[in-house]
Amino acid sequence: MASLWSANIHNSTSQDGSGYSLYSHQLQVEHSAQDQSLSQSVQLSWVDYQLDANIKGIKPFTGAEPALETKLQGMKNLWWWEASAGFQGALNLTSITYSATLARALLGQEGTKWTPAISLGRNSMKEHPLPLSLQTFRQSASFQLSRENHFGSFSSELSLTHWTSSASTGRTENPLLVNPPTPWIIQGYGYWLSQRKRTWDWGWVIEGQHSNQTTQQLTQTEPEFQYSWFPAAAPLYSFATAILAKAILWKSNRVLWNLQMTLPLASGQIREWETQRVNDWGTAPIKLQTDWQIEFHSWSWQLGAQAQSIPWNHMKYWNQDSYLTATLNSSIKKTF
Repeated sequence: MASLWSANIHNSTSQDGSGYSLYSHQLQVEHSAQDQSLSQSVQLSWVDYQLDANIKGIKPFTGAEPALETKLQGMKNLWWWEASAGFQGALNLTSITYSATLARALLGQEGTKWTPAISLGRNSMKEHPLPLSLQTFRQSASFQLSRENHFGSFSSELSLTHWTSSASTGRTENPLLVNPPTPWIIQGYGYWLSQRKRTWDWGWVIEGQHSNQTTQQLTQTEPEFQYSWFPAAAPLYSFATAILAKAILWKSNRVLWNLQMTLPLASGQIREWETQRVNDWGTAPIKLQTDWQIEFHSWSWQLGAQAQSIPWNHMKYWNQDSYLTATLNSSIKKTF
């Protein structure tokens, strides 16, 4: 049976308004059957991360980590499966990452397709500098359900996740804060986007989350108390609803340019400091994302950019308490 080889080089950079930065470089080599019934891939990556200055009691830091992942995918008839294994940061048992997914398509009337799936995995929180520096890993189990027809696509997921982190001696101004929290988190979301083959589509998203313990920790005691998410944000309760708008700005045989905006509606969080609980509304982010895809013979190039503002409360997106992030992605793929 004929087969295909491909090589993909991916680079990304992420900055925020607090001084955190992250740079990621990846090389993926994939071998697949002509009919895509089976594929194998190996991915090597390198991540540099840092915090420039003290922020709310978290001391500046810098670091770099390698990662390796091997992946196997297959499909037969209406079944699809995927399994991966690797490591993040070091070659030892505590740095192992893995995942496994099993899915089956269920065909309905008028072109409707339902796809239930189950997944298990352990992965690094490599999208955020602070959890990376603390070697924070997520162990998760989830159930996904998607539905597609000519009107649109719907995706949903219900997951249970457990965080684990290494000791953080000297990471914060609070000498007593050594071990980051290890919460269990239940999360669910639903997402729908129309697919009417027009220049624009719309959709909605709804999500909710519950953590069994707060990650808002006392990171500084002198000259005043300061609290920060440590190792990452996990309020006791949160919910968010938003509408989506997606537009095709340019489309030809070789070029596709998309723009997507997420506008929050109702949202809120219940947070906890020590024994005090605070209820806040207007906590969902506003997002703007664009991406370009260019194809030329056996080459393809993707370039993307995303910016978001996460308010602390009351939908105040541009004040000093809001959290601003910007991310750039570039990917070049060659198929042989």
